[in-house]
Amino acid sequence: MTLTQDTTYNDIGEIPQHIIMNGKNITSYDMLGNGSDDRSITGAGTETLTIANVENKLNVGVGAFFDKNSRIVLSKIKIIDIQGDWSRDIKSALYTNNQGSITMNDIGSFKISGGNDNGVGIHAMSGTISINAETVSVKDVANAVFGQLNEDGKQESSRIEITTTGDMEFLAKATAVAAVNLSQSFSNNSALVSLSGQNVTIATALYRSG
Repeated sequence: MTLTQDTTYNDIGEIPQHIIMNGKNITSYDMLGNGSDDRSITGAGTETLTIANVENKLNVGVGAFFDKNSRIVLSKIKIIDIQGDWSRDIKSALYTNNQGSITMNDIGSFKISGGNDNGVGIHAMSGTISINAETVSVKDVANAVFGQLNEDGKQESSRIEITTTGDMEFLAKATAVAAVNLSQSFSNNSALVSLSGQNVTIATALYRSG
């Protein structure tokens, strides 16, 4: 679908599977991606995509979490702004599981904020999250970037790769950046977080308080 005007989506059922922004802005008050289907939004480098979690309605802002066919691609968008308090159920602004993937290419500014120190900003519980942007900012969350093996017995790997041409910052109440296996069982798979940028700021509330 090609947009002809700035568009607001209030329900996940309203959101087309593939969107060409065509210079128009999008505001969504529901999750992008229903967890299972491929989804894509392509801009021209001038648009703003806002995902707003109002009154803690959403479990996830952008989600690909049922299987490896769950793929979300966001490309050539000037600003991606995810806002809200992630304290319900899955509790993540970005979330993959069961080998799902979220890919962001040629993004200007990517921002996650407004979380009241709750939830996870970027969360791969297996699967892959790849972000290529000019700048990245994740703040107001309990955990900013969290890669882990999933805990349903599959122990599948997770991978988070974030690359910026400018600055990136990860400010969290508890854990700013982590790659962990929270299960007690041994696994040959891995959790990886890779960060590459001009200036990288990683801080927890304890550090920021002095």
